[in-house]
Amino acid sequence: MGKHIQIKYCFVLALGLFLTFNVFSQENRTISGFVVDKESSERLTGATVFVPEIQKGVVCNDFGYFSLSLPSGEVNMVFRFVGYEPYLLHANFLSDTIVQVQLKTSNLVREIEVKASSFENFLLSPEMGMHRLSALEVTKIPSILGEPDPLKAIQQLPGVTFANEGSTAFSVRGGSPDQTLIRLDGVPVYNVNHLWGFMSAFNNDAIKETKLYKGSLPARFGGRLSSVLDIGMKEGNMKKSTGTFSLSPIAGRFTQEGPIVKDKISYMVSGRTTWANLLLLAALKLESQNEGAQILTYGFWDINAKTNWIINPQNRVYLSFYTGRDAYVMEDDSESSGEYVKFSYNWQNLTGVLRWNHIFSHTLFANFSAYNSGFKQEYFNKFGKTNGDIYKGYNNLNDLSFKGDFDWSPATGSRFKMGFQLSSQKFSPEIISYKFDTTAVELNKDIFTRNLISEIYGEADVTLSNRLKGNLGLRGGFMSTGGEKYWSLRPRATLRYLFSEQLSGKISYSRMKQYLHQLRNTTIGIPTEFWVSSTAQIKPGTSDLFSAGVFWKPGNTYNLSMETYYSKLNNVIRYKSGTIALKERGESWEKFITSGTGNAYGLELMAEKTNGILTGWISYTISKSNRKFKDNNFGNTFPYAFDRRHQINIVASYFLGEKNKNEKRIRKELSGNFKFASGNYITLAEQEYSAIPLPLMKGSVYSSDWFYKRSLINSVNNYRMPSFHHLNISYQIERQSEDKTIQWNFSVYNIYNRLNPWYYYKKGEQMKQISLFPIIPSVSFTYKW
Repeated sequence: MGKHIQIKYCFVLALGLFLTFNVFSQENRTISGFVVDKESSERLTGATVFVPEIQKGVVCNDFGYFSLSLPSGEVNMVFRFVGYEPYLLHANFLSDTIVQVQLKTSNLVREIEVKASSFENFLLSPEMGMHRLSALEVTKIPSILGEPDPLKAIQQLPGVTFANEGSTAFSVRGGSPDQTLIRLDGVPVYNVNHLWGFMSAFNNDAIKETKLYKGSLPARFGGRLSSVLDIGMKEGNMKKSTGTFSLSPIAGRFTQEGPIVKDKISYMVSGRTTWANLLLLAALKLESQNEGAQILTYGFWDINAKTNWIINPQNRVYLSFYTGRDAYVMEDDSESSGEYVKFSYNWQNLTGVLRWNHIFSHTLFANFSAYNSGFKQEYFNKFGKTNGDIYKGYNNLNDLSFKGDFDWSPATGSRFKMGFQLSSQKFSPEIISYKFDTTAVELNKDIFTRNLISEIYGEADVTLSNRLKGNLGLRGGFMSTGGEKYWSLRPRATLRYLFSEQLSGKISYSRMKQYLHQLRNTTIGIPTEFWVSSTAQIKPGTSDLFSAGVFWKPGNTYNLSMETYYSKLNNVIRYKSGTIALKERGESWEKFITSGTGNAYGLELMAEKTNGILTGWISYTISKSNRKFKDNNFGNTFPYAFDRRHQINIVASYFLGEKNKNEKRIRKELSGNFKFASGNYITLAEQEYSAIPLPLMKGSVYSSDWFYKRSLINSVNNYRMPSFHHLNISYQIERQSEDKTIQWNFSVYNIYNRLNPWYYYKKGEQMKQISLFPIIPSVSFTYKW
């Protein structure tokens, strides 16, 4: 009898659940679709969709897609995106519906152009520590020699520390530069430098937007310890052919985009090159005391290309390509002494990705990607013009991956992200060859690493109450290398509590793992940086990131935030003390590095003004970062090189007005930025002594005495350089007619001529300072059609 009652109750419960779900399904409809630019049909990544009546919204994914479950009947949906006019959609949805919403750029009142994150992202989303910069915003931040650079622009954000003046290398919340995952259209880029790091590898004319994640790191990202920099390329105009031609004192850029088949297939191609050789013209032939000649040449170029094809409303295919190359040559020929030295150094990136978007249903969106990313580095030394000694070194990396990402928004109103990634990686970090007269030797040819990586992830947006919302994630998988397998599970969690309509608090935790490392040469020699993999002897790095913050929006104009963080690093690596770059050996790099730990913590304050004729932000960061290695600094803790205790950034843009003259619209704007930072740490010798010369320096252009001297270093990073600060301004004037736009940008870098220290060297008994950039005025020109 009891058994029958239990079956009866189970049947009633199942029927009740079925009827409840059926009623819920009948009362709710799924509205999905894409948000695009009205002029070009470019999909707007990160656009927000919000329903004020029920305080419910969603953020478009990386392809401008959204899916939202709403009650049947009339609704008001507000669509917003940075720099675009909000769009209100009032409709009566009686069934599941797919829509495409077109947003217009904000041209009605240019004085109130919106430039910052929306209300939904800033206050209501659990996401924290995420910054978004459009390509337009990057162009308005003054830069050296007028060349807009997204990597220089993000250095104006709180928690981001720069290496040296003018360098693209940066640290995020105490992590090293290699601990930031830098992606271009979803593909990792392993070298992001041009011109010795004074320019980045990213052509701003080819870029749609740049996003930096440094607080809550979503589970869909993996492989690095501190942050993610996600850069998206333009898709190509679906409506009409357009182009951009830009000139700056250091480089020239050309971009062309347009439809192959209108509203169906589009393309974008962009190229850039430098004329640094023209700037070096005075130094190409320098007469020496021996009547010899020194020749210096340097050049770089890069190409971005992309095409996308809308097969039908449910299917879209993208094909993206990027490559860039740098080449430097120094040749010194001293005729009187018969000495000849030639040195060359070049590197190249090559990436390609094929992506397929597919909408399985109103609630399930998928993106499949297959990509390859390669990086090659080569350096060459020759001593003697004929039959001279030759030294060559090669560093190669190749990453082949396939991945799938899914967005699922079931009728219950929840939202899930899930996916997988399979990768095959090969590292050849130190292939070295020598040639002495008729003898040739090649070392380390067989020293390479192959990795197989398999990972899956899942994320869920959860609404716990009207005030409490969260995002829970888990990423897991393994790496197989040299017979060793490293397994891991990495939880992620973020919670947001809404104290009022203007104030929210957020906390997050992220567990991260990194299978590869970048070794940086910190000694005299070739300035190489190359990637190595975790092996059976070298464990993957791990980190635990904790963040908390308070976010206040007192009105429609200001965003005020305070974030604090703590990061714990394990299994980070570094060269052992005394290791030099030039090695006469056939041994693996593993024997010359040491593993250690690190930690970082800090507080970030930021105030943004998002509307009005004056927009911009002010930020202040106080932070500390340390490292500890068994085989460095006698096992004692030392400050990390990027540890700048205090940083202040001010970025502002002032709209000077707009007028019509001779059927042309003329717009003027004044921009500026100020940066202050505590000096970074360097290592200075406390004593010098004589020793045998360094290897392979026969015929070097340096004095022989220099190579017989050695420095005694008792502690690492034992000196903090003086504080860094400078002020930059730029004036932009834009003349726009019906079919073309001409832009002039006049800028002054380091306007009060602050001679910030770049590095120090010893001359006699004194330390001398080298300052790189004095006051530098420049002008750049852009023509659009």
